Amino acid sequence: MAKIVIVSTPNGVGDKFHFVWNLAMSGKSDDSTSGSIWVGHRIDWWDRPDRDETWHQRELKSLGSEEAFQQEYGNRFSVSAGDKLITDDKIVKLKESAENSDAVVSILPLNPKNPDDKLTYTRYFEYEEDHTYVAGVDCAEGTGQDSSVIYILDITHTDSIKLAAKFDSTKTIPEEFANVIYRLWYKYGKPKIMIETNACGLAVLEALKNLSRTQNDKLRFELNSIVKYNRPAGHTGINSNNQSKSKSMLNLQNLVQSNRYGFILPDDELLRELPFCE
Repeated sequence: MAKIVIVSTPNGVGDKFHFVWNLAMSGKSDDSTSGSIWVGHRIDWWDRPDRDETWHQRELKSLGSEEAFQQEYGNRFSVSAGDKLITDDKIVKLKESAENSDAVVSILPLNPKNPDDKLTYTRYFEYEEDHTYVAGVDCAEGTGQDSSVIYILDITHTDSIKLAAKFDSTKTIPEEFANVIYRLWYKYGKPKIMIETNACGLAVLEALKNLSRTQNDKLRFELNSIVKYNRPAGHTGINSNNQSKSKSMLNLQNLVQSNRYGFILPDDELLRELPFCE
């Protein structure tokens, strides 16, 4: 059986390489070559050990713009300022999937035993004990500007990854936000949690450490639930930089755009923001 290897950087959309790459990402066969299956392998600039953030900044200065850098090294087919991370067609399909799902939007109190606690969260799908969940957390200062957000995803079935619950508030300070994280973590079966270690994130992590020490054995927050990435020994959380953020966005794009995975995201605000994630 003959094999063909194509090595190239992207150069705009609509050409043969763009066509072949999309086939590889979708897992579909190529009818123009008797049903061949293409397999995609991506190598980014940071995969080379001699290229680091210093190299990145030097190349940015030399090329003159982020767009020029992305065209040369970024593995992106289109690099115009108006690019969207997720295409309009995909967003339409995600909306249709959400509308046709059995999601039920419920606004529920985080602490129903305390009527003075006015914090609420949005539930789309009830917790199921035999399902697998993960939590993504974005921390803010709670000053009424940026939002502190938690997304709980049900990843049990990759053909229907579901947004199970969401918390969103612009006025929840980091210490209070840690309690919100704890309550949703407990409600959804103690899932793995991804928290960025920016200034607000560090404050939230410190508060979660306190919860791991002050609760009784049954209710104690488990620090090993927090995903660790690019952090020194003895520390947890995700330490992100330009390089890791760029890689994360590309991974998100490939994940959502690929037909290998299905998503049910019954949240209009999330679908509005998804094309412009950065």
